[in-house]
Amino acid sequence: MPKSFNNGVGITDFTVPMKMYENYHDKTPKTLFDGTQLPANQTGLSDFYEVINRLFNHPNVGPFIARRLIQNFVKSNPSPAYVNRVATVFNNNGNNERGDLKAVIKAILLDPEARICAPVDNDVKAGKLIQPIERFTHLFKAFDISSPSGKLFFKDYSVYQDKLGQSFLESPSVFNFFSPFYAENNFVEANDMVSPEFEILTTTSSIHYINLMENAIKYRPFNNQTSLNENTYGLTNNREDDPNLDFSDEIEVLQTLGVEALIERLNILLCRGSLSTSTKATITNTINEYFDRVGTYTNERAVQDAVYFIMISEYPILK
Repeated sequence: MPKSFNNGVGITDFTVPMKMYENYHDKTPKTLFDGTQLPANQTGLSDFYEVINRLFNHPNVGPFIARRLIQNFVKSNPSPAYVNRVATVFNNNGNNERGDLKAVIKAILLDPEARICAPVDNDVKAGKLIQPIERFTHLFKAFDISSPSGKLFFKDYSVYQDKLGQSFLESPSVFNFFSPFYAENNFVEANDMVSPEFEILTTTSSIHYINLMENAIKYRPFNNQTSLNENTYGLTNNREDDPNLDFSDEIEVLQTLGVEALIERLNILLCRGSLSTSTKATITNTINEYFDRVGTYTNERAVQDAVYFIMISEYPILK
């Protein structure tokens, strides 16, 4: 990977993760994509540096990287103006430096198009589908997951890959779990838009997600693989070391301020404040009805239900 660049003009220091074998390098002249001629008998690294420099400084690189990063961080269908604003920062971070990814990410997240938290139905091009593995990671972090041993070992592949189409480091190709060009046929493609994450969303995976999320919230986040199997010397499930989600803050809010305050807290914590008024009202009314009709209904169960309802309603759509 590039280590440093000289004001966006050329590479001055480069860390090469693989070794160049000169005996296998083609030393004939070469014509690059932009018409640049590489002379014969150059070393492999000289050719390599020149190709990387030409790619890095190509005018299409800024818009390409800007669109892909926006799609992953903010929305699937950014406006051309949004892409242009971010690409401009890639081309020049304000100090005549090209390719400053710190400045690029800042530009993406602070752009007005990223900061507007209007409901998705007000803008058909707003938001994106949160990937399955991100939903569970968010849940675990939001409620301070812990275990008695202080250790967490989640064998996510066996739980998520087949059921949700995604698990850590198990992308079927170097191009991710889904294509950035994927578009659902009936509504998305017809409107000249894309919906990348929807490529791994199916009827089956949707049902699995609902069930896995309920289990994670109400019973056990996952089986903690912190026990040593003496026969195989591998790790196995340790039921005495079950992980826990901490809902104590939410229970206190419910006890002292009521159901509506709880939903507002969860709205900020999980939905970035973008949960629709109708959904908040539906969940609030449902929790209140449970309290009225179920004599054994506890505050802890109410919090768990509220989190569950949010995580399977509008939550997966990042706005």
